[in-house]
Amino acid sequence: VSTEGVVAAFSFACAAGCIAYLMLLAEVKLLHETSSLSLSVGGALKDVSQIALASVTFGDEITVASAAGLALVIAASLAYAKSRSGRRRAASIAEGTTRYARVEMKAEFDDALDDDDLNDND
Repeated sequence: VSTEGVVAAFSFACAAGCIAYLMLLAEVKLLHETSSLSLSVGGALKDVSQIALASVTFGDEITVASAAGLALVIAASLAYAKSRSGRRRAASIAEGTTRYARVEMKAEFDDALDDDDLNDND
């Protein structure tokens, strides 16, 4: 066993560990910001992508039943995302809050900015 091989293996293991740690932090942040259901939906989509990648990379066979299951997972994930988006939008409209805040300029600030005595809305 050469020294270069040991260093390369150790470097690879450290890089993989760092990536796994960052993924764990991302999951914790996602769970804090959303819900456990959102995390589960994301996990299901990750599984679908892994199955598709395995099929392309290693030539794994996807049966009709498997394809139907994958399509069901994708459709349900999209329906969940649409439902969540609609509920969030309805709640913000009901509360009177929108994504963008209305900004109004006060007259004394407008007068201090220009000397033309014109209303900027003209």
